Amino acid sequence: MTKNLILFFILLTGILFGPRNAYSFDYHNLNVKINSRVREMYDDNITYVKENRKKDFITNLSVELGIEYEGKTSGFSIDAGVTQQIFAGHPNYNNTAETASLNFKQELSKYDRISVSDDLSHTYEARSFEEAFVRTGGRYSYFNNNFRINYEKDLLKQLGVSAWYANSINIISRKGSNDSYLNAAGAEARYFLSSTAIPRLSYDFTRRAFTNGGNASKHTVAAGARYYITRKLYFDGKAGIDIMNSYDDKDYARPVIVASLMNDIDRTSRAGITFMKKYEMNPYVEDLFDQWQILCVFGRQPFKRLGYAISGFFGRGEYVAYDIKDKFWGVNSGLTYDFTKNIKGRVDYSYSNRASDEGVMKYSKNRVLVGLAVEF
Repeated sequence: MTKNLILFFILLTGILFGPRNAYSFDYHNLNVKINSRVREMYDDNITYVKENRKKDFITNLSVELGIEYEGKTSGFSIDAGVTQQIFAGHPNYNNTAETASLNFKQELSKYDRISVSDDLSHTYEARSFEEAFVRTGGRYSYFNNNFRINYEKDLLKQLGVSAWYANSINIISRKGSNDSYLNAAGAEARYFLSSTAIPRLSYDFTRRAFTNGGNASKHTVAAGARYYITRKLYFDGKAGIDIMNSYDDKDYARPVIVASLMNDIDRTSRAGITFMKKYEMNPYVEDLFDQWQILCVFGRQPFKRLGYAISGFFGRGEYVAYDIKDKFWGVNSGLTYDFTKNIKGRVDYSYSNRASDEGVMKYSKNRVLVGLAVEF
């Protein structure tokens, strides 16, 4: 954690105060936003359990800061937010959650580019269906930090290569759980066969280690392509093999498949579906998770002030050593309305359900949220 925070602040300092002749930028292109949000939420299962469910009304008070810069050869964005949750009926669950993110990109030359990102969160609940699918049940505090640096180079007009390194830190404040750390690196070559077809070859290495526990690793070799069916409709996918060494020192070779179909229907509408099949090195359980999942999304803004979005998720997986099978599905729908340029309203409904061979993992949850945001 300390290492990543140091890298974060070194990079931030370099951006803001580095040599002006090398990476200078025009402060007139700097955009700063401050948002304050008030959201009232009803949750019929605040502790993620099947029996003895607890319901409550929760007030969420948030302050968010965003800084964005876009120049000719470089750009960055910094976002940070703090949310205070106040439970009407169970004040012992009151908590404060924090998020922060940094994205930076720089053109080193006409043929070389570098990008850096860091995403930090301290929260008590999953922030997406994908995260909830692999997260163990119950309500507890956890800290995630995901760092990635990527380098791209154009070797020829049609041939490009890239290399990347990523680090993930997962700290869980729950009795009986171990913290874990992930390091990964990879490389990819892509060839622009035409304006509509871009095949790729890639190799990745990933290793996850648990504090006071074991470690697992995998090598992934894959081939894929992005193909534009039309200017707005494209397919993106890859297929390959995971060669893994598990926590109990057993070796596995299993297929990995990722495929998505995205459609920018028009200026106000977007839809997509993504399928993924792979072995996950779960940050919460010292085991390999053999899983597949499907995510569908659709968003539309029919009027200037009014927009809506809906998403659906289904996932199924099995813990290899523990022989536990899980199923998870959920749906989320949201409606936004801009009352004025600076005042925006939102209404959300979400449902999620987990079925598992392990009884303590089972739960279902309904959540309704009504909120108001003021932007400065």
